[in-house]
Amino acid sequence: MRPVPILFAALLALPVLPAAVAWGADAPAPNGRPPAARRPTTKPHPVVGFANDAADAVEAAVAAKDEGKLVAAAAATTPDAWNVVDTLLARGRPEPAVAFARAYAGLDAAAGWLLDLQNRDGGLPTFCRGWGKLPFDRSSPDITAHAMRAWTEVRGDLPVATQARIDRAITRAASFLLRAQRRDGAWVPLWFGHQRDPADENSLYGTARVVPALCAVESLKIVGVREARERAVAWLIARQNSDGGWSGAAGAASSLEETGVALEALATACPGGGEPPASSAAQRSALGRGATWLCEQVEHARWQEPAPIGFYFAKLWYFEKLYPLIFATGALTQLSRLR
Repeated sequence: MRPVPILFAALLALPVLPAAVAWGADAPAPNGRPPAARRPTTKPHPVVGFANDAADAVEAAVAAKDEGKLVAAAAATTPDAWNVVDTLLARGRPEPAVAFARAYAGLDAAAGWLLDLQNRDGGLPTFCRGWGKLPFDRSSPDITAHAMRAWTEVRGDLPVATQARIDRAITRAASFLLRAQRRDGAWVPLWFGHQRDPADENSLYGTARVVPALCAVESLKIVGVREARERAVAWLIARQNSDGGWSGAAGAASSLEETGVALEALATACPGGGEPPASSAAQRSALGRGATWLCEQVEHARWQEPAPIGFYFAKLWYFEKLYPLIFATGALTQLSRLR
């Protein structure tokens, strides 16, 4: 049996979330009030029974169509920055107007939860604010970048006061990313690694997750962001394997997961969603070769063969069956938007 780290055990509850979102979008709140935001604590979340509690509580709330219980279940069992960001990025503008008003309040609450979670160094941790000494409260480049994307995505739909907080938070988060970038242009993530890397790191994954966030905030003209993005793009291009794919460790076999996130990042970095500028022939070539490799893998159903890129502390390696499918879809979607 492969190890299942506590951090990702909450994903067991994901199958019921689409039903929860659909129900929440077209039904009035049972108590007539928007869900309250859960403020992050300064203590690590208890891990005993985490997965079972999360799944059982959320399933029970959805079955009962009780929004209060659903919010309470999420707040009590899954205070995870990455999952909150995913919810913000996925939440659209439901109709009718009443449903949108409820979603509006929910977006403000979720954005506020992330704002309260931001560490003093400007980065975002996984579960709780802290001193950055433990994996639970340490700021992570990939999670910080993910939060920046969510804030920019929903900013225009939020109250003016929240928008002002987001602007300050994005500037602080960008400063954290600039400080965390390595001299070669890469970033190292917290929860991902590669077994073939001497330090068990996966700078390919970390860098690919930060680039789209820097693209999302480039219009804010934050000093140093554009230069950091350009160094990261150059690093990604240089790390491409001869077969057209990417790996988290130099010289290791290409994986669908790592190729997917690298392609999505490079495609996102194309100005205005168009083709790379004429001066970036290397970026155009990398995208073409990478897309060819990825399509071949998908056609041969290799998205059903996950690679162990997840890395929990205490050296517990794991794979996730959905990663190849999710990361390939993200890459192909972004590639399809190129002109």
